[in-house]
Amino acid sequence: MITHARFTHYGRLQLLRQQLNRKPSPISDDEQRQAHHAVDMLLFVQCLLFAVGDLTRTLREAGMLRHAAKQAMNRMDALTAEVSEAAYRVFTRHTDLGRPYVDRCEAAYRIIDDSVEGISEPREVSKYKSIALALVELITEYNDRLCPRFRFDTADRLRGIPTLLRHVAAETNPLAATVIRRNVTARNLQIEIQD
Repeated sequence: MITHARFTHYGRLQLLRQQLNRKPSPISDDEQRQAHHAVDMLLFVQCLLFAVGDLTRTLREAGMLRHAAKQAMNRMDALTAEVSEAAYRVFTRHTDLGRPYVDRCEAAYRIIDDSVEGISEPREVSKYKSIALALVELITEYNDRLCPRFRFDTADRLRGIPTLLRHVAAETNPLAATVIRRNVTARNLQIEIQD
């Protein structure tokens, strides 16, 4: 028979009350920086959904959406939709929504779309493939850098996208990740982060 108070029903309720009444510790500079990286990563997840949609559209317009590429794009569409839905839930829980999440992501994607260029013909296919690869690279990099409190484990599913993009016959811009990293941040989009 367990006689310790913490294992009884009353003891468990008392522990829950103590946890609920405990005041959160103030956010340190490192945690604030981590929070900004986490928000940037969640924005990149949503932007990846837009990039995959644009890549599918440009492949169709260029007549390059054939069997293997079409299967890869269908898998990427499903994967990015699933991960971006989870990112939406996380984002709306931890940020001040002065503007809706999707509006912020559209603003970020407009910046990305205007700043990255394709390097080979067809240029639009090259451009959107470069954007998709760069976003996956940045999501992975940011997620690996985050502490467990801010990690978004669902984003690990996106690591398979570069393999799927091998079916798209277009060259990629090696500077796309650097351009995106410099132009799109939570601070640029005036996103306020709450505890």
